[in-house]
Amino acid sequence: MEEYALKIQAEKDRRKNVVNRKQAMHRIVDRAQFTKAMQCLKMTPVDVNVLFSVFDFELEHKIEVLR
Repeated sequence: MEEYALKIQAEKDRRKNVVNRKQAMHRIVDRAQFTKAMQCLKMTPVDVNVLFSVFDFELEHKIEVLR
């Protein structure tokens, strides 16, 4: 019975994490915003382009910047 309760709690925690991630969507940035942020960190445009090529941002992908 205790094992079942642990599984239920684990599922509740997993669902809570999904909700928290959805609430964090307001922190999504586009490439221009990402570039400005990276330049504030003293990254060169070349470095930023390398990051985007690694993440395959050829399409209109967006990324989440956590604070």
